[in-house]
Amino acid sequence: MNGTTMNGAANCYEATSASSASSTVAYHHAHFAAYQQNYCYPQAATTTAAMAAHAAHVHMMTKRPSHPCMAADNACWAPMPHKRARRASASLVAECNNRGVLHYESGRYREAMDAFRRAHRMATSASAYSASEAAADVSGNASRRCRSMSFFSDCSFASSSAAAYEQQQQRLHASQSQGGWPTVDPAALAVTYESAPSQHEQIQSEYEYQQGGPQQQQPQRSEYDEGIHSFGGTLRIDGGAVDGVEEAEGAKAYLIPPVLHNMGRVYHQWGRNEEALDLYNRSLTRLDQLGLKETTTGIIDAAAVRLACLHGIGQIHYSKGDHSSALDAYAVALSLSRAAYGEASLDAAACMNCIGVLRYHMPASEGAAGSSSGEDGSSSDGNGGDALDCFRSSLRVRRQILGADHPDVGTTWNNLGRVHFQRSEYDAALSAYAEALRVRRLSCGPRHVDVAATTFNIGQAYHQTGRSDEAMECYEAFAAIVRATFGRDHRDLAIVTTCIGQLHHEAKRYEEALASYGEALRVARAALGSDHPEVAITLNKLGNLHYERGDMDAALEIYGQGLRVETAVLDPRNPNIVVTLTNIAEIYRQREEYAEAHGLYVRAL
Repeated sequence: MNGTTMNGAANCYEATSASSASSTVAYHHAHFAAYQQNYCYPQAATTTAAMAAHAAHVHMMTKRPSHPCMAADNACWAPMPHKRARRASASLVAECNNRGVLHYESGRYREAMDAFRRAHRMATSASAYSASEAAADVSGNASRRCRSMSFFSDCSFASSSAAAYEQQQQRLHASQSQGGWPTVDPAALAVTYESAPSQHEQIQSEYEYQQGGPQQQQPQRSEYDEGIHSFGGTLRIDGGAVDGVEEAEGAKAYLIPPVLHNMGRVYHQWGRNEEALDLYNRSLTRLDQLGLKETTTGIIDAAAVRLACLHGIGQIHYSKGDHSSALDAYAVALSLSRAAYGEASLDAAACMNCIGVLRYHMPASEGAAGSSSGEDGSSSDGNGGDALDCFRSSLRVRRQILGADHPDVGTTWNNLGRVHFQRSEYDAALSAYAEALRVRRLSCGPRHVDVAATTFNIGQAYHQTGRSDEAMECYEAFAAIVRATFGRDHRDLAIVTTCIGQLHHEAKRYEEALASYGEALRVARAALGSDHPEVAITLNKLGNLHYERGDMDAALEIYGQGLRVETAVLDPRNPNIVVTLTNIAEIYRQREEYAEAHGLYVRAL
């Protein structure tokens, strides 16, 4: 994206200060710039153009006689008075919601939440809005937006540099000295960040100020794509459909459920799961109150809103380990998707995959609580049979609609392979993994993390069938991708390094095994902390290695470290603690220290 396009977007926004005709030109100009990118918004320029479109559209709809101007002393914009007042229209609610969607897609979640909250306030408010109040609700803090746009105008994005950043800083401090709002647009900072390495710390500080505080560190990725997050976006409202029923009594009420969902999705993104759950459930309650099941009102697709909420609820319960509640949500979603879109729809296939993932993870005792059996996920045979049925059904539909080389097809193949592996059907697992690897390499590229995940899975199947050399190749390929993608201190690197150490251990290559276990332990502690179950697992393997080498003192010391971690983080009845106690007791027995051995055996009972 070049500087001309960016400045064009900025000028487009400024054009809204002119007449209604100028606003119309600005509206179409900005929308043209946005649609040139097919409504994909990785670049700040495209999103800015779309924002300009929304701002211009709002001023046209509210018939505002003139746009407030910026005073020479940098004072904030003040809305122009307007003689007529009316309720905020459904169109304004839709515009504000869709502006939030643009922010969300650009990763600007605070701005997205602001927009969704304003949309909700307009949709639920019974008070009269003046045109200027409605416009302010959609466009937010006008002075903040003006200053953000001025930074876009002043900087050359074709050749952004440290000098451009300094220019922004001068404008920022000038604004602060005159009492203005100290805002630097994050998009401008992000572009400058790439070409001004020496300013990284300062730029990050400015960005955190803009976002309202330091950004929370994202947790390390512990699971690769299982397809459980098949829906993770926000919902747009069709402006054309809203325009057709603008004056209908209660039209705004139909817009509340998607807005509530969108607010929940932002909280979900932030990891504030309880607030997200509340909003998802409130959205479903609103749909029930409106009498909307899988019907379409002409304004919203009620089935789509309901499915989005159910997916969000299922995802949160799954992340909390509450598989039973997640299964309930996805079972309802499956019934709804079949009723609304058909048995062989992609929505139904996505639900089937999610139910399969849950069945794969659920223990037999938990799955047996269901009341019936079958593909609706209501029970489990305790050996992965239901999960297999779910994945096979999902795979059949996805291949038919998406083709054999789609990423979702590759994900389903990988899930299918995991169930076969869980059932010790290693040949079938290898066959499914091979197809998953082919699809993922083709659709994602050879260095993608999901390619790495399938490669690791293949390595495990080779390991279990005694094909150690092929397993080693797979583990090392996985480690290379993880190291390049996540760095040298990621938990997945600790896991695969432990697996490599185990291969050396089984082949009696003790020195190589010792080095691998030692590195795995270092990485696990760096990634997870000293008191973590995975640290205890590595310590136990390292203790076994010392025991087999005959170094009982070293084995006793390592087993002791592992026991301390296990007792700190695991339930006292966990079988891992029993194994470690027994190992330590055996060393004391061999030393003929029977009193110590007896005490440990008693603890293990």
